[in-house]
Amino acid sequence: MTLKAPFPGESVISAIRIARRDILATIAGITTLGQTPVPNKTLARIIAVFGDSQAEGLAVALRRVARQTPGIKVQNHTKAGSAISQPENYDWPAAIRAYEPDAQVDTAVLMFGGNDRLPMRPSPGVVIPFRSETWNQTYRSRAADMLHSLADKHLRIFWVSNPICRDEKYSRDMEYLNAIYRDELAATDATFIDIRAVVADANGRYAPYGRTLDGTTARLRLDDGIHFTPSGYDLIATQVIKAILTPDEAAK
Repeated sequence: MTLKAPFPGESVISAIRIARRDILATIAGITTLGQTPVPNKTLARIIAVFGDSQAEGLAVALRRVARQTPGIKVQNHTKAGSAISQPENYDWPAAIRAYEPDAQVDTAVLMFGGNDRLPMRPSPGVVIPFRSETWNQTYRSRAADMLHSLADKHLRIFWVSNPICRDEKYSRDMEYLNAIYRDELAATDATFIDIRAVVADANGRYAPYGRTLDGTTARLRLDDGIHFTPSGYDLIATQVIKAILTPDEAAK
């Protein structure tokens, strides 16, 4: 049975309509922020997205961007509010192991972290603090489990980093998690996609506004200082599509 997940946050995402000029800019292949245009050609592949509410916003944006590349489809297996560190709420390693990809699914995109800063509670009365050595090793083991499960399913794996955020402590915690992902991916054929530079200002700092795909300045982040507007997610989605396309595909 294919793993399915609802779109609990999609109403929020869709409430902020993407500007028509963003769509036209994507079709025209305008390059901004060092990104390359998505080729308009026929492929036959499905991208499966896993993660929390950040990944959910990315999955919706990937569907928008993928419309300009006939043949690419996106499956959304995200679950808002979930975390790798909290299997009592949603067990991601188990869900990934149980996932059976369709024949045309060849790529997995993962994005986690926003809800992972909580202590682990493996049994009643036992609390493992965030950033402790036991927490770190347990989290690494769960992430590695997910990576190995996806690799066993013969999927190409792309793990998207957490972005810089408005709250400095939150950003430091996200970079702590990013470092874990980088380390675990280093022992695999998976690819780490660092989006911090895509959504930061010229000095690498948090910025709620920035350039959209058509080069205009618009709001990229929501009021919580964590999530993105559709224009912001489209920037990230374009970066992800660029990473996913093989050199031969990108050259066509």
